[in-house]
Amino acid sequence: MVTAHAGPSIDALESRIVEFQYDEEDCWFEQWYSRYKYVFENEAKDMDDDKKVLMLMRHVSLKVSSVYEDHISPSSITEKKFDETILILTKLFGRRVSEFEWRLKFLKLSMTGEGIHDVKQYASQVNNCYQKGALKGITEEQLKVTVFLAGLDA
Repeated sequence: MVTAHAGPSIDALESRIVEFQYDEEDCWFEQWYSRYKYVFENEAKDMDDDKKVLMLMRHVSLKVSSVYEDHISPSSITEKKFDETILILTKLFGRRVSEFEWRLKFLKLSMTGEGIHDVKQYASQVNNCYQKGALKGITEEQLKVTVFLAGLDA
């Protein structure tokens, strides 16, 4: 008798997922989920939606879970489909600092202003702001406006 391989166990999948703790500036849900999207959408693809939702919710902080549950009340977490849960968490715990704000911060960066004394740490901060401000895709006009507004002293 040949048995089909059922894929990784729930324990094996869950052991690879780190808890999501929302931080308005540095860790929003989209970033966290992108690290584990493959696990949820491929390795757990045969799992029932309610089990995937429960697995996801076991990996969010108590505070995140509480805000989410209050938001969907009177529904319970298993009454929401997995995709719907992802959308709600993204809305509730998404990026709050706009790309424009990151661009302004990028233009105003300085080692002393950031309280940084190590060149490597400063380089990391520059790269971080560049990425979060999506400066690679900025248009010429957007750059002019950003520089103009960053330089206003009034």
